[in-house]
Amino acid sequence: MKTFLKIFSSLEKKLVKINKSKKRKLVITISGEAGVGKTTVGKILSSYFDSKLYNIGDKQRNFAKKRKISLETTAKSLPQKVDFSADMECLESVIKGGAVLVGRLTGLVAGSWADCRVLVTCKMRARAGRLAKKLKIPFHQAEEKIRLRDKRDKERYKAIYGIDPLAKKIYNLTIDNTRLTFEELKEISIKKTKIWLKKTKN
Repeated sequence: MKTFLKIFSSLEKKLVKINKSKKRKLVITISGEAGVGKTTVGKILSSYFDSKLYNIGDKQRNFAKKRKISLETTAKSLPQKVDFSADMECLESVIKGGAVLVGRLTGLVAGSWADCRVLVTCKMRARAGRLAKKLKIPFHQAEEKIRLRDKRDKERYKAIYGIDPLAKKIYNLTIDNTRLTFEELKEISIKKTKIWLKKTKN
């Protein structure tokens, strides 16, 4: 088993030595663009599988809150050390096991340590509609915010790691959240994940 990001290989080896005597526990990663419903799926699966929820976005939000700046500004100017720190914590949680990890890079950081790597997708119209309703702003403004966030995040991770975090080939499951109600999303997320886990154990 190994991370898909070579930059963390040496850290991975150290963490493996520290945790080598511990029994392996379930690891699930949830990735996707801004506003697709990653956190919702993460909460659903962490609750169902009784696992710890680790959300990389929380680290960015805390960084922005402490400095009283917007998330848009954070996405543009977040120091690389914050990304590295969050991803190192992510890898540590992966190797310890018993966690559901949410974030664009979690699938890549976890690599083959993850029992299931999930990609959540959603059409722009639905993403913008949900954000507009949440923030009580015009649809076009919400759409602009999301497109800008996607662009900045993609450029950021390309610059730091030289990769596209949402390349579909690394994911085991894809969940399209464009038209789903919460109950439908819950049912599909649990069902698909259980089927995949059962399949890989046989």
